[in-house]
This record gives sequence, structure tokens and C-alpha cells, in this order.
Amino acid sequence: MFAIKSLTLQLKRLLDESAANIEKDMTGIQAGIIAYINISSETGEVFQKDIEEEFNIRRSTATGILNSLEKNDMLKRESVSYDKRLKKLVLTEKSNLFCKKIRETLIADEKKLTENLTAEEIEFFLKIIAKMMKNIMY
Repeated sequence: MFAIKSLTLQLKRLLDESAANIEKDMTGIQAGIIAYINISSETGEVFQKDIEEEFNIRRSTATGILNSLEKNDMLKRESVSYDKRLKKLVLTEKSNLFCKKIRETLIADEKKLTENLTAEEIEFFLKIIAKMMKNIMY
């Protein structure tokens, strides 16, 4: 159990450091969310609920992160015509400038993380993680 916690902390540090190299106050989760919105908005609209599900975070956590990104002019929330309750997430010009760098950084971090692992080992590890997540999901 502590090995997983240790890996999680090291991974968070790596992602936070990489994100801060892109934009001073950006965190790893913020960079990941920007990348996700950038990729996902190519095929449709992205909403807070999508972020909560993709990153497996609570509504309050997602709200805090999105509020911070909005405050830092990295995204904006726009109303949709078909449901007044929904606000789609749209990247700003500022965040669009970082998207390519964020993607490159995330790819480099993943490459560093999986260095010396075979494709089969990575696939097996991801299957184990998925099973463990399923075991503890609420």
C-alpha cells in the first residue's frame, strides 16, 4: 500500500514540476485538464462532469481547479443553448498557446515513468490498477 502512495507522490511531484516549467503557477492536474479539454473538444463539448469522471475527482475538487484555471485566464465557461444549467469548458488563447508544450511534456513524463518497462508490463500494470480502482470505487 505504501509503495502505491510513494509512487503517487513522486508522480505528482514530477507532473507539478513539469507543469511549473511551462507556466509558473500551473500544477500537473491543471496541465492534464487543459490537455484533456484540448483533445476532447475536437470531438465535442466538455463539461465539468467530464473532468470529474476522467480524473476521478470529486465535484468540489474539480470546481476548485476549474475556478483557478478560469481566474488565471486559462479557460472560460460558456452557456449552451440547450440547457441553461450547463456550462461548457472552453480554452482561452492563453491556454491554447501552452497546449502543444503541455502535450509534449506529458508524453515526456510518461516516457520517463515507463522507461525500462516492456509494453506487456505496462499493459499488465494498467490492468492491475483498473482492478484495484474497481475494488475501492464507491
